[in-house]
Amino acid sequence: MSFNVSGHNIFDIYVGNSKLDKIFVGEDLVYSSGPNYMPLCFEIASASVSTAQISFQRDETMGAVVETCKKYDLSSMVSLYPSYTDPSWLYSFDGNTWVQYEVGTNIVLGGSNSRKVYLKSAVDYTASETAPWNQVRVDTSSKFSTTYYSFLRFCSDAALNVSGVCNSILSDHNKKWNIDLRRCFLGLFAYAPIISAPELPALSLHDYSYGSMFFNCTSLTTPPILPALDLGSYCYSGMFSNCSALNYAPELPALNLASYCYRGMFEDAKVLVPPYLPATELAEHCYDSMFRKTLTSNPGKLTTVPKLLATDNLPAGAYYAMFESNVTSSETSTSTCPYAYRIPYTGTGTADPSAAMEPTSLMFGDSYRTPALNQTFYISVPVQQ
Repeated sequence: MSFNVSGHNIFDIYVGNSKLDKIFVGEDLVYSSGPNYMPLCFEIASASVSTAQISFQRDETMGAVVETCKKYDLSSMVSLYPSYTDPSWLYSFDGNTWVQYEVGTNIVLGGSNSRKVYLKSAVDYTASETAPWNQVRVDTSSKFSTTYYSFLRFCSDAALNVSGVCNSILSDHNKKWNIDLRRCFLGLFAYAPIISAPELPALSLHDYSYGSMFFNCTSLTTPPILPALDLGSYCYSGMFSNCSALNYAPELPALNLASYCYRGMFEDAKVLVPPYLPATELAEHCYDSMFRKTLTSNPGKLTTVPKLLATDNLPAGAYYAMFESNVTSSETSTSTCPYAYRIPYTGTGTADPSAAMEPTSLMFGDSYRTPALNQTFYISVPVQQ
């Protein structure tokens, strides 16, 4: 295998005994010169499990999960969603013979079939504005409008390893790594018993691209690499919420943020060490509830907090409830809050004068919930170095 960089081939590259199929050079993706990227692959994780049934089911019960990062019972609600079109996806047990997949039908792994199956798109959806299989309904019957979602969700009766490139269900030949479809992977693996995640190589995301994608995946230990640099509104909202087995949090290199982009991304998830947050220009509610804890028995709190670097025109609610019930804060140094902290970490911070809410509003869930800008206060864990 060779790599293609600006039309020039570079031959095989190894790390130890492992051959790479793509690498990043700055903001440029160096990709395999083969005709297709690897389709999604689902494989039975345990040798002791002989068979498994998998399917994609239409879910209209999770409702406002992307908005709140919590599950509501909406099964009694009348479905009034706009019309949707099920995707044209193909599956194969050997990667050569492909069969049309019908949403709602089971695929049996193991037994007389292979223990793994591949999935890809039969058509190119990358030119669409919105993924046609995921739709939205806005309920305005009460005083406050509520947004609900109808989307496809992966289901399995056994633990699985997932690999391959998730973009392959958008197109099996288009090497356009950006995601231009709104809500394309919304809730795709929510509640699924998956141990590993597929690759998510997109460098630019649309609104809700990965919203609640792994919500409540309590077996997921290894998160995907997230190389995206340009974000869309709510693109990571609730992505790993309630993921109680994560070994670590993925790095977040994005510099161009969008409103609510990280909202509840790790809410009630097991994250001991937060990712470095390099962005210096923020968007409204961009870090809203990012590391918030709401469960009485949570899987692990932060052991450090990230440095917050942005200084100018901090927008409304940028850090709203970011560490609520996860990290304790105090105006003065105490035995439980001995570590000095400041927002911004260095320099002088200013709030957007037109903002209707302070950027640090309810940032912590204790007596000193809304720390003032440019003033040292104290927290229960040290600052990330």
